[in-house]
Amino acid sequence: MAARRKNTTTSKEVANALLANLLHGEFPDEDLSQAELAAEGIPGVVEVLERAIGGVKEEIRKISLANKAGIDSWVAVAETVNGDVSKASERARDIVRMEEEEKTLEQKTYDAQAYHKFLLTEIKFTQALASILGSLQLINGTLDQVSIFLREGELGVAVAQVQAAEHALGNLGHAGIVVVGLMKERVCTLKRQVIEIVEDCWAKMVSSSGKERGGPEGGWVRVLKEVKTSEGVVVRGELVVEALEALGLLKSKVDGMHQMIDKVLIGPRLEVPKGGRMEVPGFRVEEGEGKIGIGGWSRDLSAAHLYSDLHTIITFLKTRLPKSLQKPFSRIFTPSLDTRLISQYLPTMIPSALSALPQFQEVLKKTSEFEEFLQGIGWTLELDLQDWVERAARVWLAKRREDVLEATRRAFVRQGWMEGKLVERCETKTAEGEGGSESSWEQSWSDEEEEEEEEEGGGKQQQEEKGKKDEGGGIKEKAKEKEKEELKSSLLLSGDEEEEDASGWGLDEDLDLDVDEPPPPEASESEEKKEEEKGEEKEGEKEKVKEAEGDDDAPPQIDEMDWGEWGDDDNTSDAASLKPETAPIIPPPPPPAEKPQELVKKPQNITPKAPATSTKRRKKPTPGSSPKKVSLKETYTITGMPDSIISIIKHLLEDAVQLSTNPKYTSTPIAPAAKEMLSLPRLVLAAYRALAPIYYSVDLSSKMYLYNDCMRMEELVKQVAAASNASPGGKKLFERFTLEKEAGEVGAFGKRSYSRELEAQRTILRDYLDGTQGLVACTEYPQSETCEAAVKAVVDRVRLLNEKWKGVLSKSALWQALGSLLGTVCGKWISDVGDLGDISDPESRKLAGLMAQIGQLEELFLPQAGDSTVVPCTAVYCGNWLKFRYLESILECTMVELLEMYDNGQLEEFEKEELEELVRALFADTDNRRRCLERIRRGPMGVRVPGL
Repeated sequence: MAARRKNTTTSKEVANALLANLLHGEFPDEDLSQAELAAEGIPGVVEVLERAIGGVKEEIRKISLANKAGIDSWVAVAETVNGDVSKASERARDIVRMEEEEKTLEQKTYDAQAYHKFLLTEIKFTQALASILGSLQLINGTLDQVSIFLREGELGVAVAQVQAAEHALGNLGHAGIVVVGLMKERVCTLKRQVIEIVEDCWAKMVSSSGKERGGPEGGWVRVLKEVKTSEGVVVRGELVVEALEALGLLKSKVDGMHQMIDKVLIGPRLEVPKGGRMEVPGFRVEEGEGKIGIGGWSRDLSAAHLYSDLHTIITFLKTRLPKSLQKPFSRIFTPSLDTRLISQYLPTMIPSALSALPQFQEVLKKTSEFEEFLQGIGWTLELDLQDWVERAARVWLAKRREDVLEATRRAFVRQGWMEGKLVERCETKTAEGEGGSESSWEQSWSDEEEEEEEEEGGGKQQQEEKGKKDEGGGIKEKAKEKEKEELKSSLLLSGDEEEEDASGWGLDEDLDLDVDEPPPPEASESEEKKEEEKGEEKEGEKEKVKEAEGDDDAPPQIDEMDWGEWGDDDNTSDAASLKPETAPIIPPPPPPAEKPQELVKKPQNITPKAPATSTKRRKKPTPGSSPKKVSLKETYTITGMPDSIISIIKHLLEDAVQLSTNPKYTSTPIAPAAKEMLSLPRLVLAAYRALAPIYYSVDLSSKMYLYNDCMRMEELVKQVAAASNASPGGKKLFERFTLEKEAGEVGAFGKRSYSRELEAQRTILRDYLDGTQGLVACTEYPQSETCEAAVKAVVDRVRLLNEKWKGVLSKSALWQALGSLLGTVCGKWISDVGDLGDISDPESRKLAGLMAQIGQLEELFLPQAGDSTVVPCTAVYCGNWLKFRYLESILECTMVELLEMYDNGQLEEFEKEELEELVRALFADTDNRRRCLERIRRGPMGVRVPGL
């Protein structure tokens, strides 16, 4: 029952919902939307909808009836609008038709305009063609005239007409027209013909034989004023020049003519005669043929003859060349001639000798007159030659500069310049003793007895220099300590003194010198002399250097023995004291203490001897004793270079003096160069320093020759400069002139070479010793063989250097150089031994044996070679030699012997720390070693203290 009710209501509800949706846009509720509509209910829904449609139609009908009048009026309006639209359509069709007609008319108009333009173009072409034909007719007529002008010899007019025709064709254009092309071809052909005729005329007008030199007659140059063409037409030179200028060929032709004249005439005349033919060409002018050439040869080489020949050549050219050609030719010819004169001829006329100055003055005079002649004919406006004449002094000085540099170079390449030459240096000192003071060593040389006392007291002096004390001696008195320090400072160089010496050489700026490095034999000893010569009055000093020829047979005097280095105490200036002129001579070194190797050649159970010491003192002078002059001599070897350089410098200075003082030269144009010549010696010395490293490189002795030469030159340069600058009145000829600085530079250069050579040899010796690898395991193979080889190489090297240098250096310089090298060896050996932490007994014996081999080098320091009775001077020149030899003794001695040497003061060269390290390295750790170390640590050296 409920289901039937649902279906019935649903049909109506569905119909109503549809109507509500259609009419009002409303949607049914959820229940109605979910309801099922049976098929039986559809007719009911349709029925409801039809009734609703009928109701709407009825309503529309009613509304239409109510609004019928408004609708009629709207219809009327619509009909009116429709009529208007029809009219507008008709009007639009008319407009389209008219537009099509307009396009047709525009096309007709465009065709008419194109035809009009075509007619205009045709008219212009016709007019242009008529103009071209007219122009071609005129050009053709012009070309016909060119042929006429050529036949008449009017080359200039012919060239102008050809150029006018060419220009007209260029402006005409229309190159594509056949007629124009043919006309251009004719113009080109005619132009080539004109150029050929002009060049042929030029070739006939200016010609040469092309022969510069040879036979009695040389080349010639022909210059004609008029020539004939191939057709027999006479053409003047002016017209040829005019035609060439119009064609733009004149410059090249003038250049060619200048080269021809220069090659045939000027070149051979300015050429410097070579070989055995000292002749110059002479010139002959043939006016009839219009040529000038070389006719014969002359031996007159003077400037007057040269300028006369040039005058002849130029006069000929001026008279023969057209006026229009002279100006362009002179612009090229004159500067070239001036340049060749200044660079080629005039330098050969500059004399080196003053005696040729009058001839040089004549050259200057003729040169000025020649330039005046060129200016007079209008061939030059420049003053090049006059400027050269005014610069004659500078030019002459430049020539001298070149000459002296070349002379310096030739001195090096001269055969035999390295041949040794023995020279001698002698110094004379005046020594005077003062009462109550110990005299200097010079005062005891007047007789043989005093000389013997000096030799007996030398052992003590040397022992005091090295800090040794007498056997079993106690504490030294203060006076003896002071004396010892003074003697040590006078014979051995301390570190501070080395620095002063190095700065005195001028080496501190160029080399990094080691502080402990011994200086070269020239090191300044002015400070040492101040300490040595306290209480003495120095009255004078005289040096003389001469060749050791003729003195070889004379027996050496006591006061003239060759004894090493003497420090110059120059009180005049500090600079002079820092840079001695040559290797100074020192007093004879006292014999050193007894050689330590004599101690170690004994068995170890024998107590080593202390160095022998003499107890004799030097003889003291009595108050008021008279002064005594002491002369010391030494010889050294130089090459021929110092004499060559000094000869050059001396000649320069003599010329400078002559230019300044001789009335014959003071009025010459060269006189202002006198002061400038004073700079040439500096240039010579600079050139020597620049070339020396190249040529002083023959063998191991070359650098020592260089050192000796520099020292010799330093001395001689100062002497020559002082002598040349002196005048009879005592006034200097040249204020502020001195060669002190340059001489010092040469000396410093030699010292630097000396130092570099020593440093190079030190490096070699260090390299040899580096092969021992610090002396570690020196008893084990193959290290033992390496150590033996290294020591042998060191000994052989030092002996080789001694052989090479002993004939070059003075004995003092040789000992000092060898001592410096030996000091390097000893220092490295001592350092390597000190670095060994543990030294066994076989190793100590091995090391001592190797040191004994090095110790054999002290035979090189014997004052008299081969005399084994004389004590060598090794310790004087090798500062660590005694330490080296005592280290050899320590390596072989027992602990008791070591303490005995310590108590005797023989180990003063060693620091206590060094001795302690050696004791620890050599001896085992026992109570005896500890007591020994305690004794060394607490007990003063050289004093036996009871209880230690």
